[in-house]
Amino acid sequence: SNYFSSYRIGDWKVIYNYNLKAGTPQYQLFNLKDDPSESTNLADALPEKLLSMMQSMSQELESMGALYPQNSNGPMSPIVP
Repeated sequence: SNYFSSYRIGDWKVIYNYNLKAGTPQYQLFNLKDDPSESTNLADALPEKLLSMMQSMSQELESMGALYPQNSNGPMSPIVP
């Protein structure tokens, strides 16, 4: 299965893919004002923005009591890079 969380602040959107098969998370970061079709992933190019967005998303998910996908170790909350 493929599980993901997405979060948006203003023109910015982050998508966190839990990637259960590979065992490593994948990140996508988009500036929707400049790239409304989400064709250019800026996660590698803008690590500070990715960090900020992931921190905000993680805090929001925790404050809402979000449920996460699980593996043999238990719930897999997002990993902030």
